[in-house]
Amino acid sequence: WENGPDGCNAQTADITDTNTDNTYYPVFTDAAGTSKILRADVGTTPISVNPNTGDFNVVDTLKIDQSKVAVGKNAGLTGQSFAAVAIGNEAGKTVQLARAVAIGWSAGQTIQGTNAVAIGTQAGNDNQQANSVAVGNEAGVYTQGQYSVAIGKSAGNSGQLESAVAVGNSAGQTTQGESAVAVGLNAGNSGQLESAVAVGNSAG
Repeated sequence: WENGPDGCNAQTADITDTNTDNTYYPVFTDAAGTSKILRADVGTTPISVNPNTGDFNVVDTLKIDQSKVAVGKNAGLTGQSFAAVAIGNEAGKTVQLARAVAIGWSAGQTIQGTNAVAIGTQAGNDNQQANSVAVGNEAGVYTQGQYSVAIGKSAGNSGQLESAVAVGNSAGQTTQGESAVAVGLNAGNSGQLESAVAVGNSAG
């Protein structure tokens, strides 16, 4: 519609109350004043809202609906599942499974398992398996096994196997065996075998 000055006729538009399960798009104008063109982006990834479900999307940067949340460029872009949360550019980008949480740039980026948690830049970046936890920049980056825990910068960085625990900067950094424990700076840093325990600075 077009607003007119006092005493003048103006074009009008009917407003219809709706709760239809459908996608709708906001309308924009170039500037204030009369005789302005109204515009709407109805492309493939526009700003949109569904009044029935409450879904709200801003291109590929913000997606909020009843079951999941994604905030950041390409966050939760493809295959984000029920109750998953992705915050940060490319966090949870591809196949973030149910109830997984990824916070930080590229955290949980590719195949983040059910109930997995990744917090920090590139934490749990590639194939973080179910129920595992990676906290710290580059913690659990490559193939972190299920039920494993990596806390600290580069802890459990590559090939941390099932139920392994690495706490401390660079603890269990490369190929930490199943059920192994490494606590301390550089503890169990490389090739710690199954069920081994290393506690202390550079232990094991």
